[in-house]
Amino acid sequence: MGIKSLLEVEHPQLGELVIASGCLERVHLKWAPKLTILKFNVFRTKDDPFCLGYVPLLQTVSIINTAFSWHKMLKLSELLRKTAISNLHLNFKSEKIWVKLEGRRQLLPVFHKLRIVNLLNISEECDLSWTMFLLQGAPNLKELRVLGSGGRCVHLASRRTKDYSGNRLQPT
Repeated sequence: MGIKSLLEVEHPQLGELVIASGCLERVHLKWAPKLTILKFNVFRTKDDPFCLGYVPLLQTVSIINTAFSWHKMLKLSELLRKTAISNLHLNFKSEKIWVKLEGRRQLLPVFHKLRIVNLLNISEECDLSWTMFLLQGAPNLKELRVLGSGGRCVHLASRRTKDYSGNRLQPT
């Protein structure tokens, strides 16, 4: 296996997979029925860095990347389409955002069980309104942490008093 190789994973017992090198072209998780955690640290491909096959227990996805001008904007609804994760951690490591904004209809099938979101090293130009696309697609979100590239942190717990249609919610 060398630089720009395709890694195909089929493993009956694999519970956590950490890809710590950006030299792979793509990781195809064909069959990993016990996988619960996927961490992808740095990708150097123009396409989606991974493809999910049968991963029914996947709960946590963490992606860390410094984006370059040639990077494709990732659509989370497509990248995570066969899952219903509960924890999402995205570290942008720079000011370039590599996640494409999407609507509620696209994200709801993937994010309907999402409880915790961590967005790290986001440019200060991406204020909280930028995160609305995630909030709208994650109706059960309990915790949102946003850390700007300047080190400023915003922590929001489940204290919404109105849902997105304006209806009053019970306090949590």
